Order: sequence, then C-alpha cells, then structure tokens
Amino acid sequence: MKDNPTLSILITTMNEWIERVKKELLPQLEEVDEVIISHQITRSDILPEIKRLWDNVKYYTLHSRWVSINRNNTLQYATSTICLICDDDVSYVQWFDQVIINNFKDNEQYDLLSFEFVDPNQEKLKKYPPEWCHKMTSVLNLWWLEIAFKRESILSQWILFDENFGFSKYISWEDSIFLTDCIKSGMKCAHVKENIWVHPAERNRDMWSKSSIKDKWAVFYRIFHWYARLIVPYFASIKYSQYKSKVWFIGFIILMYWWIIDFLKSKQSWFCHPN
Repeated sequence: MKDNPTLSILITTMNEWIERVKKELLPQLEEVDEVIISHQITRSDILPEIKRLWDNVKYYTLHSRWVSINRNNTLQYATSTICLICDDDVSYVQWFDQVIINNFKDNEQYDLLSFEFVDPNQEKLKKYPPEWCHKMTSVLNLWWLEIAFKRESILSQWILFDENFGFSKYISWEDSIFLTDCIKSGMKCAHVKENIWVHPAERNRDMWSKSSIKDKWAVFYRIFHWYARLIVPYFASIKYSQYKSKVWFIGFIILMYWWIIDFLKSKQSWFCHPN
C-alpha cells in the first residue's frame, strides 16, 4: 500500500451486551483509527447510548434482530482502508492492530487476510489451513472474527453478508457465504499464522439439531448451487462422528435433501448471487 493503511473495528452487539463493549472491549481499542458500533435494540427496556463513548468511536443503533443485517450496518459506516469484524465477547492480543496493518502492507496484492486466535492459556482451539492462499474449501473453516479485509475491495464487488443467513431465515454460516463470495469474485485471500484475539472456548451452539441440518442444504445451495447435490453425501460421511448422536446417516441425508422441496415451492431467487 502506497499510503499508510488505517483500521476500522466493526463491532456488532445487542441489547445489554453494549455494557460489556463499553467496559471491557473499548479500552483495548483506544489506539485504533476507527471503531464502529452497531447496537441492535430489540427490547423496550434497552435505551440507546446518548453520551459520546470514545473519541474514535462511531455509535449507531439498529432495531432489527438478525446478525447479518447488523454486520452490514457496520460496514456501511466504516471509512478506513482495512476492516476487522468484531464480536462483543472477545479480547485482543497486544499490538493486534499493528499485526493486521503490517501484514497488509507486506502483502499488498491480497484483498483479505485471515488470522488466528488462542484461548486464555495460549492454546489453539482449532486447526488452520496449511495453505497460504485460500481456496473455496479452506475459507469454509473460518469464522468472521478471523478475517480482515480491504474495504474498497469488498464494496467494489458489492459483497455483503447475506441477510437470509445468520439466525434469520436460516441459521449461521453467513461467514462462509461471505468468504466464498469473495473467492468467487476473484479477490485474493490468504492466511497469516499470527494470533490477534483471545476467546475462552469455541462457540457452543448446537450445529447438529434437525432444523440446522436441514438448513445446511440452503447454505450449500447458496454457495455451490446445483453442485450441492453431489456434496451432500460426502459431507454426511466426513461429519458423521459429529452428528451421529443426533440423527442416523441416512436420516441426515434425507434432512439435507428435504429442503429442496421448499426451494422448488418458493423458488427463492435470492440464491442467485450477482457475483
């Protein structure tokens, strides 16, 4: 980058969790160029913040429930060169912002970089891709907390988080859809083996309930279109050890394919992404 890049931290939070953002997260971000907070308010007892939080903070409210809408709301207000998406329950390692900026400066050809995280004991909580350059398969292993991207690269390709996913019409995997859209658009994405944040444990949501299994077909179709039909049996095989206590193998495949009936009935045109 010819000019010194700047960094925007995009924080999404909801209702009373804004208190954790103010007390624990913002003190870690006082040296960052810009912090965008999108505060979803869905309860009548929660009031918007009326006092200025920090000099580098821009605060906005949103009266909506869905997480993808909240993330897109932060993105529209960001002005920095690089954006990092942030949750309200994480902590960052010291000098994490310089790690991100320096890696983008050293790798100007890349539009998006993924980073790593550890638990409070400095232990890795997941496996990361051995490759430097990301592919369609490797980005499926990432969380949105691990990615930083050039704002102009995203906006120029009209890439946003799909608001049909992320605990709205369908649960989760909105990060995988976002990242595969980046790959499909021709953006150059790579992985950096440096830690930038700390989290006590992996997210513990139930990813193998019957409703979530059915919704995975929607995710596969959104990413792979009709090729998803070929992926389902393979996916069912490699993930069997994770869901076998919830549903038997054939039942898993039936649940995945059953969603196609709903698709043919509703003919959801939103699956046809412009990129």
